[in-house]
Amino acid sequence: MTDLHDMIGELTRSHRHREVYTTDPIHGTRWTRFHNTRVPSLLAQLEAASPSGEGGARGGAGFESRPAARVEALDVLVTIDREASRWVRMLGQDDPGYTDRCLTLLASLLPQVVRCDLPRGRGTCCTWHMVEHDVRSWWTQARIVTGWDTPAWRPDVTCPNCTTRGSLRIRLEERCGMCVECRDSWDPSSYQVLADHVRTESMAKLGQRSEPCGCPLPRPWTDLAVLCPKCGNASCHRATTVLQLVAVDILEGATSGLLVERYGLTRATAVRLIQQVRYQEAS
Repeated sequence: MTDLHDMIGELTRSHRHREVYTTDPIHGTRWTRFHNTRVPSLLAQLEAASPSGEGGARGGAGFESRPAARVEALDVLVTIDREASRWVRMLGQDDPGYTDRCLTLLASLLPQVVRCDLPRGRGTCCTWHMVEHDVRSWWTQARIVTGWDTPAWRPDVTCPNCTTRGSLRIRLEERCGMCVECRDSWDPSSYQVLADHVRTESMAKLGQRSEPCGCPLPRPWTDLAVLCPKCGNASCHRATTVLQLVAVDILEGATSGLLVERYGLTRATAVRLIQQVRYQEAS
């Protein structure tokens, strides 16, 4: 689990990012390697409103064709600035005026705040854990909105907190999510709760729909072994939704037997999907 000071460090300073990739098999051996890069602070990436892997802080094309992503990035930046300033004033200091300086000042004030004996509190037990809860929320939101490699998944389900439909942004690889409406967030320690909610509501929707399919354009990931039970199309929203749920379960460590039992897949299909997801995760 990421330390509180490490999260503030990633928000305010450039830091190292380790990308895991797998080389093509040579003589039957596949090698896992690491590519280390220095990336701008998460605050700088939010200000640039561009994906962190595309050409620098302000030089890349970024989200120029996606204005919604720019709005979400600025919204997260304003939220962090406002809430960090509130904490600094509550701890008896003046707001320095810049978000990064405000977070740095907040980190320096942590040794003097009250902390309970629990290793990780509920977010309301003491001042220290209340600050930790908010900082973890800012860090999670910033990582989701800035984006690494691909846009965040937007499932067509309601938020478990505010019940707003379509407001969830989930990063499957990072095992974290957030709601753009109520600003609630889920880090790897609470991600299972969000995954169970998305899975339950999505499966309920699949069972309720009985109207003829209006199959949309093909999605990025389709599999001919997973077809819509209504129209028999692998590109239908029903089939691609099942694949998304399968991917979530695989990233959480699901076995082929569990996938066969939960989704009615053949064992060969389950094993192949696990290999595909693991390969994409490694690359």
